[in-house]
Amino acid sequence: MEPDINKLNLSELDKLKNKAAKTLWHSIYGHDTLDGPPCKLTRNILAWDLQAAQQGGLDRTTMRQIKHLARCFDANPNYRLEDTPIYAPGTQYVRDWKGKRYTVVQRLNGVEYSGTLYRSLSEVARLITGTRWSGPAFFGLKRAR
Repeated sequence: MEPDINKLNLSELDKLKNKAAKTLWHSIYGHDTLDGPPCKLTRNILAWDLQAAQQGGLDRTTMRQIKHLARCFDANPNYRLEDTPIYAPGTQYVRDWKGKRYTVVQRLNGVEYSGTLYRSLSEVARLITGTRWSGPAFFGLKRAR
């Protein structure tokens, strides 16, 4: 009998034998496991899908980042992940603009400026300058076009 991912929990998934895990894999993805990865890897991937199905998967921000990276790799198969800056929470961005110093702090869910949380550096740059700016360009993280 073929296992059903919707009726499994993580502890049951971990107990699947190789053949049952590979059968479940085939029923979900429509093909055999890639070059026969070890059953532990197969179960880990299945566990991710089980959790995503039960808990909703990745948030929109993460999905947007993944899609952006996919486009980068499609355009340039030699694209290196190091080319995409990732800034840790607590990172400070500082810019002097028209005689005043502006400091923005990276947070987990956006950037903080003057005690207010914004979705992006570009929002803050727009607020400071009154015009549409690329936030990373305004704060010197990349060259403006």
